[in-house]
Amino acid sequence: MPPKLLIEILGTISDGVFTPAPLVVSVRTTDERILVGRRLDAQMDVRLNLYLSSYTVSPRHALIFFKDEAWHIRDLGSENGTWIYNDNAAASLTPDYLQELVIDDKLEVVFGRVVARLTVHKE
Repeated sequence: MPPKLLIEILGTISDGVFTPAPLVVSVRTTDERILVGRRLDAQMDVRLNLYLSSYTVSPRHALIFFKDEAWHIRDLGSENGTWIYNDNAAASLTPDYLQELVIDDKLEVVFGRVVARLTVHKE
């Protein structure tokens, strides 16, 4: 079974200004695959595990998955990109690049303009 993954939706960012979310949503999961995206109309895509309602999030934006004893994140060719922030450095993810999530590290990820924090807990 994979280590527990905590996903916190913190808020949004626009023109370099962070706006906290009125409600912080935390998701703990042991699923081995989390598809992040946005629905386009009233019908929900049942394949999505994490819905983000921002217009800056693509319908199938990113994939978080467990492989080779570690959690990883990959952008799925989203229109507005997936960015990771760690140790005061920023990097844009591409469909060809996997970012490994290290246990007890708090990785900030931006899906379009939605800011989240991903933490892996060894339990």
